[in-house]
Amino acid sequence: MSGSTTPNDTAAELGALSSLRSRLNELAALAVGHLRGEGKNAALAESCTGGLIAAVMASVPGASQALHSSAVVYQTEAKTTLLGLDAAFVQRFGAVSEEVTRALAEAARTKSGADIGLAVTGWAGPSGGSVRDPVGTCYIAVTNGTSTDCRRVLIPGDRACVRETAAALALDWLCRIS
Repeated sequence: MSGSTTPNDTAAELGALSSLRSRLNELAALAVGHLRGEGKNAALAESCTGGLIAAVMASVPGASQALHSSAVVYQTEAKTTLLGLDAAFVQRFGAVSEEVTRALAEAARTKSGADIGLAVTGWAGPSGGSVRDPVGTCYIAVTNGTSTDCRRVLIPGDRACVRETAAALALDWLCRIS
């Protein structure tokens, strides 16, 4: 059967996802430890990761000292109602853009009173994207209230791989913030 998935293909995919999930858990523990060590906490605004970052952080003992809050802002309406972004602003730049991701990180931090704001947007696929930002494009922004940095990454793979890799990259960045 052409185009079908074999048990070996499925096992390899599950093994890769299991390895990535294990790495996510390690990074979550490191991020929680780092934030706790710095005496800081983070507020998250997650779009394409859909709460995955908060979920893996919350699984770490002591996470309540590092994870202030998390908002899953998947749709534009959530970005506007939960975090106060202007709908015209989101429409102008696009929900998956550097400008909107920066604004989400800043709003998450400001509205929550957390020390750090982190936001992730992206096109996880299989549909969506544009010529400039194809499926697999993610933006990750972090702010400490003084400065806001944003990175654009292009992640190959299926939807699960894009979401988990974006979460891993965001957690890795939290490990380095001060």
